Amino acid sequence: MLRLLVFRKNGQIGWELERSLCVLGQVTALDRRDVDLLQGDLIEECIKRSRPDVIINAAAYTNVDEAESNESLAFAVNAAAPRSMARGASKKLVRCSFTTPLTTCSMVPSRGLGPNMTIRRL
Repeated sequence: MLRLLVFRKNGQIGWELERSLCVLGQVTALDRRDVDLLQGDLIEECIKRSRPDVIINAAAYTNVDEAESNESLAFAVNAAAPRSMARGASKKLVRCSFTTPLTTCSMVPSRGLGPNMTIRRL
């Protein structure tokens, strides 16, 4: 059974992913109470503990006006946290790109996780 780990289950995208991905395997979806994205070592430990086959980062600092005035927080969420996820992932990293938010998610395996998958909104 495929083990999927989704970061930020309570956002719009994370909620849809948690619901949609369950047909592919066991989904562990986390929110900010489960892991603080500002703590890179905790992110890596969480990944090592859950041993996922696929990691999906649905977290993003998207408030552009605030991001310009709080660059360090935007960088931490949008750059440092994904870097920690990549470190914890080793060969299990999957890049998820949203071409149309909440409609499709194309997951491109990075090192032999199998064929490309497209998940459509149910």
